Amino acid sequence: MLREIAFKYLREHQARAGETIQIGWHVLRITDGAEGLDVESLDFLQMASFTTDFRIADLIRLAQEDTLHRQAVEAEDSNLMQSAVVSRSYLPLSPFAFIERSTAANGHDSGWYVGMTEEPLNLEDSDSFVLRSLYELTIHDERLAPWWLMPVGCRILLSGEEPTVTKVNACA
Repeated sequence: MLREIAFKYLREHQARAGETIQIGWHVLRITDGAEGLDVESLDFLQMASFTTDFRIADLIRLAQEDTLHRQAVEAEDSNLMQSAVVSRSYLPLSPFAFIERSTAANGHDSGWYVGMTEEPLNLEDSDSFVLRSLYELTIHDERLAPWWLMPVGCRILLSGEEPTVTKVNACA
């Protein structure tokens, strides 16, 4: 699916090997292939690692579409190169983790905050937080991928079998 969309883009635009393009949430790299230009997706296994196997990228794309549909909300622009503010106490795959989306401050900021429900750190201390790309966060905690396009005002508690979505402002 995503690969076909990328090839349509290549047919319609002047593209060269070595360039990257963004299609929706995904960043793809254009390469020289055996029969002309080819396209690769980030592999979601390690930083700056690309692959011609689009299975993971397509699964994420479908999960995001399904999540938006089930929550009956429209996608809010976001891409995997944007950053999130992350509590230093956050542990990938923790049952006490949550994400919450506020209005983004700039083009590299997604507006997402990643934290823990029982925060042991001082939230007034800027040293309690780091910036991480949504891609890096997704590599370490795949539960996050379906939620990155949710609108401002949503909080997702990642505990239990099914994450819980709450509206903290105007999520909808």
